[in-house]
Amino acid sequence: MRCKNCNKEIEECEIFCDDCKKDLKKASSRRDVKELEKLIEDQKKLNDLENTKELVNLDVLIKEELKEEETIENTNIIEPTIEIKEELKEEMVEINPKKSKKKVIIIIVSIILVFIIGILITLYIFNNKEEKSEEPKTIDYEKVITDYGKNAEELVKNYITENNEIPTWQSVSDLITYDKYDVVCEIHNIYSDGSIYLNECKVEDAIVEFSYGEEKEEIKEGKKVSVYKLSYENGFASYLSYQESGSTMLGTITCKTEECSFISAYEKYVIIKEESLYYLYNYETDTMEFGPFNINDEYMTALNILGYSGKLYGIYYNEDGINNIYNVNTNKTLKNIKGIPVVNELYYDPSIMYKYNLVAIDNNGNTDFVNLKSGNVSFTIKETLGTFIEDSTKKIVYILGYTDEPGEFKVYNSNGKLLFDGDTFTQFKVGTDNLLVANNTKFKVYDKDLKLETSSKTYDKVLGIYEDFVVVTKGNDLKILSIEDKEYVTFEDVWNESYTFQSNLSGWSTVNEKKAINITLENNNNYIKYYYIPSTKQSGTY
Repeated sequence: MRCKNCNKEIEECEIFCDDCKKDLKKASSRRDVKELEKLIEDQKKLNDLENTKELVNLDVLIKEELKEEETIENTNIIEPTIEIKEELKEEMVEINPKKSKKKVIIIIVSIILVFIIGILITLYIFNNKEEKSEEPKTIDYEKVITDYGKNAEELVKNYITENNEIPTWQSVSDLITYDKYDVVCEIHNIYSDGSIYLNECKVEDAIVEFSYGEEKEEIKEGKKVSVYKLSYENGFASYLSYQESGSTMLGTITCKTEECSFISAYEKYVIIKEESLYYLYNYETDTMEFGPFNINDEYMTALNILGYSGKLYGIYYNEDGINNIYNVNTNKTLKNIKGIPVVNELYYDPSIMYKYNLVAIDNNGNTDFVNLKSGNVSFTIKETLGTFIEDSTKKIVYILGYTDEPGEFKVYNSNGKLLFDGDTFTQFKVGTDNLLVANNTKFKVYDKDLKLETSSKTYDKVLGIYEDFVVVTKGNDLKILSIEDKEYVTFEDVWNESYTFQSNLSGWSTVNEKKAINITLENNNNYIKYYYIPSTKQSGTY
C-alpha cells in the first residue's frame, strides 16, 4: 500500500507515511489539514456505504466500482479503497452469520413466550371454572318436590294397576329412583285413584314450603278399630282395642278389610293384622306407616316393638325366615338381621342404647349391637346384655354383660372395649368422679379416666358399694369402709348368713339431725338399722 501524500510504500493499515505525518503536523496552511480531513471523511462514508450493502451483492459491487475506477486517472486513493473493501468483505462475511443467529434466537424466544402466555391463559380459564364450580348451587325446592312427587305417583299407579290394591308409603319410598337430593315428607297420603299428596317435606334436611298434589277426603272402606287407654293404679298404661270401663279412647284405625284385628300398640303406633298380613298404623292420624309384612312365628316372639319412655324406634319382625328391623325415624328397613332383640326393660334403660342408634341383638349367646341406621353390627360382646349405664356427665357409657355364672358380669364401653382388664364383677356403681366395681370378696375404685385408685383387701363378703363408702363383713363383724379401704366403724358380732343386706334401704340418711350412713339388715321381716355419723364418729342402732 502507498502513502496518499508521497506515494511511498507503507503498511497496509496506514494512510500516510511517517515523514508525511510529521510534515502535516507542521503545516501552516489549512489547505493540507482540510485535505486530510476530507480523506478521513471519505473513508468514513465508504465504510458506511459498505456496511449497508448485503453480503450476497458484495462481490458484484466491488467489481463494478473497480471497472469504473480503471478508466479514471490513477490516484492515491484507488489502492487503499480496494484494500479497504476487501477488509470490509471479510468483516461482513464474519458479521452476517451472527445476525442470522440473532434472528433465530429471536424467533425461538418469541415461540417460547407465546407458549408460556398460552399456558397462563389456560390456567386462568381453568381456575375461573373451578371457582365457579365451587360456588354453592341454588336448589330449586319446588322443582325437587315436583320431580320427587311425580316419581312416587307413577310408582303408585303402576302398583295399583298390577296388584289392585293401594300400596303403603314405605313400599313406594323404597322404590323411588329420585336420588338427586335426599327428600323426606312427613305427610304422605295415597289415594285409591293413584294420586298422592305430599307435605311437610325436607330437602337435604332443609324444611321447604312446597307440597305435591292435592289433599283429598276419601271414604275408606273396611273395619274400624278403636284404640283405648286403660290406666291402672300402679301407674302402668295398656293400650287396648276394645272398650273398657273407665278407659279413654285415643284414636281409630280404618282397616282395608273387615278381617282386621288389633295386635299390639306403643304410644301412637298400633300393629294391625289383616288376614295374614301385618301393618303399622298411626292411630292419631289413621294412616298406615309401614307394611305389609309377614310374621312366621305363631308365638309372636319374632315381632317386637323397639321403644322406650314414650318413643318408638322401630319394629323387629321375622318375614320368610329373615329377621328385619323397620326404623320409624328413617323409614328404612334393615334386612337380614341375625338373632332376636334383647328386650329387658326391667333391668336397663334402652333409651341410652337407642340414643347411640344401637339395638342389642341376642345372637347365639353373644350380643350384637346393630346400628339402627346402617344395619351393620357395630360391635359384639361375648356375654348377654345386662344393662346400659351412663356416668354422671352423660359422656361415658358402660355396658354390663352377664356371664354364664349367675350374678357375675363384665364391663365394656360404648365401643365394645372390655374394661378393667376383663375382671368379673357382681356390683357396679357410677359416682360423680369415680367408678366402683366389686366381686364377692373385693372391691376396686377407678377415677373418671378409668385409672385404678383403690384395690381393697379381701373380705368375707362385699355387701354393698356406694359412691363414697362400702359395706363388708369379716367373720361376724359388719364394717363400713371408705372407698380408700379405710375403716369408718365396725359393728362386732352382728352378722350371720340368716341376715339379708337391704341395699335399697341403705345409704345416706339423717340421725340426730346430722348426716349419717344408714345400714339396714333384714331377718324374717325384722329390720335392724345401724348408723354412723362421719362428722362426730358416733355410731349405733335405731
